[in-house]
Amino acid sequence: MKTTKLVVITAIAVTFFAAFMMQIQGCTPQQKAVQSVSLINITPQNFPSGINFPVDSSQIYGWVNGYDTISITKHAWDIWAGLTALTNQEIEGRQLMVYETWFSPNELAQFCASQDSVGGCTTTKTSLTKLNMPRQFVHGLSSEQAKALKQSNNVTIVEAMGYNPAAACFATSNLIFNPTSLKKYNVNGGIGKIPAFPNNAITTKPTYVIAKPNALGLITVPIWSGPPAIAQNYPPSSWPFVVFVDVNNKQEKGKKVQPAKPNDKALPVNIINLNEFISYQLDSEMAAYLNNQSLGGGGGFTQGDYALLVAMHVATKEISNWTWQTYFWTLNPANPDFPSSSFAAGLRPASITGAAANYAVVTTYNMVWPNQPITGGTNNNVKPNIGFNPYLEAGLGQLTLTNNLNSNYKWGVQTNCMSCHALATVDGNISYTADQYIDMGDLGLFKNRVQTDFAWSISGSLNP
Repeated sequence: MKTTKLVVITAIAVTFFAAFMMQIQGCTPQQKAVQSVSLINITPQNFPSGINFPVDSSQIYGWVNGYDTISITKHAWDIWAGLTALTNQEIEGRQLMVYETWFSPNELAQFCASQDSVGGCTTTKTSLTKLNMPRQFVHGLSSEQAKALKQSNNVTIVEAMGYNPAAACFATSNLIFNPTSLKKYNVNGGIGKIPAFPNNAITTKPTYVIAKPNALGLITVPIWSGPPAIAQNYPPSSWPFVVFVDVNNKQEKGKKVQPAKPNDKALPVNIINLNEFISYQLDSEMAAYLNNQSLGGGGGFTQGDYALLVAMHVATKEISNWTWQTYFWTLNPANPDFPSSSFAAGLRPASITGAAANYAVVTTYNMVWPNQPITGGTNNNVKPNIGFNPYLEAGLGQLTLTNNLNSNYKWGVQTNCMSCHALATVDGNISYTADQYIDMGDLGLFKNRVQTDFAWSISGSLNP
């Protein structure tokens, strides 16, 4: 196996942490030397043997229709085990996890642009996934608003999207990122649909905090302690608690750590080791790319900055509406706050160890309870199935799509992954929604639009 002289973070930059950046900027970083040369032959990897994936759709529908949240949650943990399994692919002697080896939609779109229908099926990665502003937080903004957001000085959250080998091969085989390929699915006066992804397709959205250590080698990371008492916009910059992360891993292993308030001075009880997170360092090329994109105001990212995984959305095409699970870092992995729970944590298998065991899981394999059919369902006499990722949805602004389940559901802390992704179309012009049942045959929503099989990443990565 060839190795390279590069430590990488595959991510895309977004906003939220102004208060925390004020603590970080102006401090003297303690950064390790990180070399920069080309990435050579990283082969996209499937899950290792022993992971129960894909599961037959009839079995998953049985779980959902039978309210079998035990089986649903166990399956989500199996997927996490597969994603975080180590591979024989290396960067600077560091073994990559499975999810890190996958192509991004932007990389697959480049194959499609050159009419390369086999690129996603056979090609190895020869360069790093470029970092960009996540579309989730500019959705619905004007180009000027998006530009202003991109150039703001408080960009410290980044995200990356990935397609596993099956999803990548499907994407290029169908040239799915080319508008000319998508036109044939238009239905005048009706609802168009792209072909369905294969049942072993997976898409991911790893999400990181990027920061510099201060003179003491500490990074400030906001931590989730549950939603606000009254639903509202609740970005990480407004959360009441943080932890301080020691990049030198000098803290006593296994010590009990307590959260601090954002402006508190770091005490030993508030400090946790970096190795409690899945993490990476930026190389000079990646830092320069971020700065060239004016992310963080430009000029703020440097070689050796740290990237700490705080969240990951994951969808699998094992059922028609995909399964949806999301993971977030927690200081208390045995008893994480809502939307996760001690029930979900208690089902985490012992095989998940190390940093990967410090993440909570949330599942939304259906939009509402009881589960509704793909078309012809109802929002009457059903109960919500709220499931969101604190680092991704809690800070969304007010959602404008009419909610037929509960008119008061209009915030990110009231969302459901499946409900929101059901609205993905080629034009990408439908607003996000809080939790409700979405009828995939609703002409009021989808007439003269082409549905993209729940993949917002298609409209977000379309070629010109």
